[in-house]
Amino acid sequence: MKFTHKESRIKKFLFPFYPHKCFKNSKLMMLLAALLALKILFGFIHVKIPGINLAIGFAYVPIMICGWFFGPIIGFIFGAISDTIGFLTHPTSVWFWMYAIVEPTIGMWSGLIHGCFYLRNKNNKTIINLVFDVFFQQIFLVGFILVCFCGLIFWSDQGKKPISSVCKILLIILVSLYFVFMEVLTFLYLIRAKNNINQCLIFIYSTLLVTSIITVTSFLLGPISTVEYLRYINGVYPDAWVRYGMIYYLVPRIIVQCLKTPIESIVLASLILLTQNLFDDYINNLNNRWETDY
Repeated sequence: MKFTHKESRIKKFLFPFYPHKCFKNSKLMMLLAALLALKILFGFIHVKIPGINLAIGFAYVPIMICGWFFGPIIGFIFGAISDTIGFLTHPTSVWFWMYAIVEPTIGMWSGLIHGCFYLRNKNNKTIINLVFDVFFQQIFLVGFILVCFCGLIFWSDQGKKPISSVCKILLIILVSLYFVFMEVLTFLYLIRAKNNINQCLIFIYSTLLVTSIITVTSFLLGPISTVEYLRYINGVYPDAWVRYGMIYYLVPRIIVQCLKTPIESIVLASLILLTQNLFDDYINNLNNRWETDY
C-alpha cells in the first residue's frame, strides 16, 4: 500500500489530472487548444529591439499556464507543438535548435514548479509553511542566478572577446539590482496579501517560476543563442560580439527584464488565482465521477 501511495503521488506530480487521461477528455483538449491559440496570438504581439535579437512580449505566459495546470510532460509536449506551429505560421528566420528548446523547457519547468507547490501546500497552507517557502525561494534564486551567470561568463571567456573585469563588475551590479528589485516586489506583494496565505504562496511560486525562466532563457541562453545563431547563418562571429563582447547583448536584457519580470509575475499569479478553483472543482468532479463508475 505504501508503494502504491508513493507511485500515485509521483504520477500526480507528473500528471495533475491523474488518474484521468487528458488527451481523452474533450473539455481539457479544448482548454489546451485555447491556450495554444493564445500562445500563437501573443507571438504576433511583441516589440522588437533591433541589434540584440530581443523581443518584449508575453507569449510564454500561456505555456507557463499549461505547464502549471497540466504538468511537466504535457507542458513539454505543448511547448514543442507551440514552437513548431509558431515557426510555421510566423517564420522570421531559419530554424535553430537553441531557440527551439526554449518553449518545451518552459512548459516542463512550469509543471515541475507546480508539482513542488502542489505536494508541499495542498493540505498545509500555514504561516510557517509560507515563511519556509519564502526562505526556499530566496536561496534557490540566489544559487540559480549565480550558477547561470558563472556558466555564461565561462562560455564568454572561451570566445574571441572575454568579459573584462570592469564588465564583470558591471554585470554583478546589474544582476544584484535585478534581484533586489524582484525581492522588493515580492515582499511588498506579501505584505499586501498577508491575510490570504494561498494567494501569497501562489505568488511566491509564480515569481520563482518567472524569474528562473527569465534567468535561463533571457540572461543565459539569450546572449549565447544570439551569438551562436548569427555565427551559424553567417559563418563568422557577429561584429558586435567581436567588438564589445557579451556586455552588448546582456545589459539591455537585464534592463528590460527589470521592468518586464514583475509585470509577468503578477499577471501569471493573477491568472492562476482566477482559474485555480475552477481547475480544482473540475478535477474533484472528475474524481467523483470516476469513483462512481469504478
